[in-house]
Amino acid sequence: MDIEQFKKLLAEGKTEEAQKMFSVFLEGEISEREQGRVLIALASMHMEAQNTLNQEYIRVLKNAMAELSDLQKQHTNVTDAINLVKARKQLEE
Repeated sequence: MDIEQFKKLLAEGKTEEAQKMFSVFLEGEISEREQGRVLIALASMHMEAQNTLNQEYIRVLKNAMAELSDLQKQHTNVTDAINLVKARKQLEE
């Protein structure tokens, strides 16, 4: 099996073609060396996919933290404004 072609098909989103290629591979005789190459390639693709997902997760978390920081600032501003109004009201009494 051409591992690079298999990876290319998956990267291009051609999953049906990749699946057919893998099925043909599984139907044939598989040497231990070829089996090892396939397992290494699959592990590598899994790690790449996991890294991509983790990077996206980190990006989303950073955005959420920035939004929470903005909300905290807004909350502080509103609280300060309320306290200022209360203080003015007390001074008027």
